[in-house]
Amino acid sequence: MMLPRRVRLLVSLLLAALVLTACPFFPFKPPPPEPDVLVYKGPTEVRLSPGQSLPPTDITFLGVEDGRGEFLIGDLKAIRQIGDSLDWEGEPLPGVQFRLQSRVLWYRNGKAQLGGVVRIEIKDVEPSPKQIEGKPLVAYRVPVSYRVAVGERIPGTTWEYVGPTDRGAELGGVDGYPYRKMADSILWEGRLRPDVGLELQLRVVRFNEDMLRVAGIATITLAAREGGT
Repeated sequence: MMLPRRVRLLVSLLLAALVLTACPFFPFKPPPPEPDVLVYKGPTEVRLSPGQSLPPTDITFLGVEDGRGEFLIGDLKAIRQIGDSLDWEGEPLPGVQFRLQSRVLWYRNGKAQLGGVVRIEIKDVEPSPKQIEGKPLVAYRVPVSYRVAVGERIPGTTWEYVGPTDRGAELGGVDGYPYRKMADSILWEGRLRPDVGLELQLRVVRFNEDMLRVAGIATITLAAREGGT
């Protein structure tokens, strides 16, 4: 008995889906991140005064006229009302991709308040406890959460999770007391590259024989380009 055309099409689609799911040449999981690349993403708020630029972008706030904000985006003048977008994407440093998606929250006392999401992708990461080189240009704070397996480093640091002990979770590479109990703090200050600084303020969420879970705030600082302002 011949099946209706609509039913045959549905069966063909289902069979194709099964084949693709089972076939190792069609992976559906995204590839793991590169070991020397770190991505930070989270909400951000910025307040600008007249004449102030939004680093590291080419957006400058000129002021408020009749309840509307005047901005320069590159060399172009733009009028932005409350709720309007202000986005920017570029490479402020070689190997650093920066994307800001924001909107005007309000204008008050001549100032502009922006809110949105920032994403910073940093390549060629080599964590070090050394300080950043060059003049700091801008810093962004974003929430982070990591699951660190035994023998792995906390991303962005030179500290690794050794395993659980009677004193708490043991961290390798720490200069000083290496043990942290549940809810204890883990503070790291250093750099990801000579031109990108990192400060981590973490808390121990959980640890066992297999992994350490931490969460907190990362502050990423970008240095000014050499010869820039």
